[in-house]
Amino acid sequence: ENPHQIFVPFRYKQTKPDLFLKCIRQQNEVYNKTWIIKLEGITSEAMMFMDEEILQIKGVMHVVPTKRMEDIGEWKVLADHTKCAYVYRQLKEKWSKILEKVPPHVLEYSPENFSSPAISSKAAREYQDDDSANDSYGSLLTTGTDVSMMTTDDSTLNELPVEFQYSSYAAATIGVSTTTSNTQMSS
Repeated sequence: ENPHQIFVPFRYKQTKPDLFLKCIRQQNEVYNKTWIIKLEGITSEAMMFMDEEILQIKGVMHVVPTKRMEDIGEWKVLADHTKCAYVYRQLKEKWSKILEKVPPHVLEYSPENFSSPAISSKAAREYQDDDSANDSYGSLLTTGTDVSMMTTDDSTLNELPVEFQYSSYAAATIGVSTTTSNTQMSS
């Protein structure tokens, strides 16, 4: 569907390593140059009325649902990193107008656990400001937990599911069966 999404078979790592490496490098470059502004409290039906207006903002590349869309109505606005501050300001300025595109009955029938539709990424600073250690943006290479106001307890995301917890290598070599409880995953 999306002409910019290309599946590269993992077998290319062995059969076409130069092509595979080139694709991974291009992917990493895209990830590095794409910053995220999160929206929250928006159903799929509501987004159908909003996305056209959001996509018209210069610098917006895509609007995509997150894995938390069903739980809290979370969406990511993917923006070119050089225009992210502009995109954020435009979203703030146009937010009321964007919400007016959604018929009232669509907003009224949002799940009870959804907040009111909002820009959930932190505000109040320029994205390119190097003076602050506490960035208010997220890139595709970050987990994004520091860029959104969390509406649910997120601490469980640091724990691997039981089926992915393995003994340490040292324990496995001596036959001890233990499970690592503090294994962390990062993206």
